[in-house]
Amino acid sequence: MSKPKKTTIANYLRALKKMKRKVVTSELLASSIGVYPEIINEHLTYFEPLITMDPNFNLLNIVPLMEEYLEELDKEKINVPAQEYATKKKVDKYENISDFLYKKFTLPGGLLDMRTSLSDVDLKILKKLVHEEEMKRKKKR
Repeated sequence: MSKPKKTTIANYLRALKKMKRKVVTSELLASSIGVYPEIINEHLTYFEPLITMDPNFNLLNIVPLMEEYLEELDKEKINVPAQEYATKKKVDKYENISDFLYKKFTLPGGLLDMRTSLSDVDLKILKKLVHEEEMKRKKKR
């Protein structure tokens, strides 16, 4: 049995909380959401497998399980760091490719540092500098 999607469960939960009834069946929920009751039952079998057998099953009984499920998914959420871009401001720090290489690959005394590695942003900046150099050479022709 596959896990239901977070947005689907959140939509069901939101609709269930809006209803002012003591008993909410999948047919009532389906009429308020606009989804077939069979699809709702299929998604909610993750929480209670007997939903498909009993057409009069009260969905309000599984609301706490649905809330716990959503909380667990929020805890598992991985924070992805924002992607860094090679902006015009970063590229303008360097006059040309050789200036970039000099600033990145030399020590303060002017010696070449072979241990230096470029980050993803540095590679993007270098790529833009190379592209600018190519465009300058095309204009000269």
